[in-house]
Amino acid sequence: MQTDLAMALAASREFLVRQVRGLSSAECDYLVTGMRQTINQIVDHMLANDAFCMDKLGAQPYVDDPSLSADQRLTRSGLALQQEIRRNWSDKEDEALLRLAGGGEGIAKGVSYIQIEDFYHAGQACWIRLALQPEWDSDADTYEPFP
Repeated sequence: MQTDLAMALAASREFLVRQVRGLSSAECDYLVTGMRQTINQIVDHMLANDAFCMDKLGAQPYVDDPSLSADQRLTRSGLALQQEIRRNWSDKEDEALLRLAGGGEGIAKGVSYIQIEDFYHAGQACWIRLALQPEWDSDADTYEPFP
């Protein structure tokens, strides 16, 4: 089960990363008309979500390096969270389940929340990118090949 949850989280994060991969720093800082956030602000928000989950698991959050590209920051933070889920699941399953979600449905609920956020913000990032780069082939970059 822990491998399935970590793999599901990896897939949703990869979907978000594909929307921003290859964008310049200036493009990630551009506020498109009609949007409330830049891509870099979306990335900061996602890293804050990851840090919250890491804290609930009793782990140190990924140490962000703002000099990296948006896709690198998202990937590294997501990998740290996936590794912590695997580590926490091992012999302390019940305790880890309760810590991540603050009770209730545990790690599965926390992973579902992060996935929803990944997909929601992937849509925003796609819209921003298409506004900046109308020639971008979102289908080719997003879906082919998907692991």
